[in-house]
Amino acid sequence: MSQNSAATETFGLRFSIHSLCARSEDADALLQTLAAGGAWEREVPTETQAGPALHALSAHPMIDAVSGAAGFALTAVDVTAARKLEALKEAFLQDVQHELRTPMTAVRSALELALTPARMTSGAPIDLLGVAGRNAERLLELVDDLLDARHAASGALELDRRRIELGALVADSIRMDRPVFDFCGVRLELVTVREAMHVVADGRRLHQVLSNLLANGLKFSPPGGTVTVALDALDGAARLRVSDQGPGVPQRARERIFERGVHAAKTQRGGTGIGLYVARALVEGHDGTIRCIANEPVGATFEVVLPRCPDELRRTAERRASPPR
Repeated sequence: MSQNSAATETFGLRFSIHSLCARSEDADALLQTLAAGGAWEREVPTETQAGPALHALSAHPMIDAVSGAAGFALTAVDVTAARKLEALKEAFLQDVQHELRTPMTAVRSALELALTPARMTSGAPIDLLGVAGRNAERLLELVDDLLDARHAASGALELDRRRIELGALVADSIRMDRPVFDFCGVRLELVTVREAMHVVADGRRLHQVLSNLLANGLKFSPPGGTVTVALDALDGAARLRVSDQGPGVPQRARERIFERGVHAAKTQRGGTGIGLYVARALVEGHDGTIRCIANEPVGATFEVVLPRCPDELRRTAERRASPPR
């Protein structure tokens, strides 16, 4: 059997049909078809120099015009990466469908309850309308995440950075998301310091970061659980932590969960696998850091550290250095 240089590089110096195919039944079927004078085309698992792969094999019988000797020509096209990409696309589309369905279902349920005669006559549908409104906003945020994931991959994220007070932004995000947590039966708590902490940042983007972290905490929280948001100062920076009581994140997965399309664990509430990816891109765009750490005794904590405004740090240092009056 002769082979070209590409086949030699992929499969070794010499190979047979049975050494090429990972499954003996594929090799037997190929040889039987060729012996009967037919053509054979199929994608089959293969064994290559680099390890297991998937190839589209195409074999056709050939007869030498001079000698009359019978043989066949075999073409192998590596489709391993293409099939993996197709599987990722399919999984991503399914996750997007699930992720969009969750807030859409909440919007519909809240509106249906708000419009019941009992609610309408009592004049108390405001809380349910708040749930519907926040979930409608969440739908828009999911669309933003999809667009920002593409921009982050190309390095084209845009930020409108201004001086903002981080405590007020966090409190506003908590107020916006609380109706959804109440609707899902999960408590949302805020622990913050009295000290003002200003950062130079894109307020809308930081809202997006916190919304993604809150959505992640809600996704993995059991009914009756608690998601805690804490804001404090840390060595000249502002530190924001979002802690949940879910199953936690294994040590080996704490870096990978910020990669695009990666899920640390399965959850009934689904997820696109891009929320944390976008959050990291936005935090790093603000010269900050984000990481996942263990939350004792259960759950996980996502920590965001952002640099504070230099003038605020200077005034704080001067105030602490001044003797009390």
